[in-house]
Amino acid sequence: MTSSSSGAAAPKPPRPARPLFCTSVLWLEVLLVLFIVLVGYGLRVAEPALILGVGAVMTVLCSVAARMQRTRTGLVLGSIAQVLFLLGGLVIPAMWFIGGIFAVVWIIAVWLGSRIDRERAERRREAAA
Repeated sequence: MTSSSSGAAAPKPPRPARPLFCTSVLWLEVLLVLFIVLVGYGLRVAEPALILGVGAVMTVLCSVAARMQRTRTGLVLGSIAQVLFLLGGLVIPAMWFIGGIFAVVWIIAVWLGSRIDRERAERRREAAA
């Protein structure tokens, strides 16, 4: 049995960091929506159907944004979700704090993930040259 290749396969490039980080934040926010719905229902801030409807919309928004993180649209949808979580503070005041924490984590995920991806691409270009 002869082999025409050198025997060593080229290493598979790592997954991009920004989509990975941002997707993680958005899936955590899907869990957050569950707790927000429970708090909203327990505090009777609105009709249960409205609370469930808003919760369902936020769950779908975060899920779709998480699945689309490799595109610019996914980044925009994720950013819109952060603004909506912050605006939740108008109804449940604790959301100013919780939404603020998630917004900061989102910004860090976008910034740090993009930075890591740029540095990886730079190293690949240098290695290829």
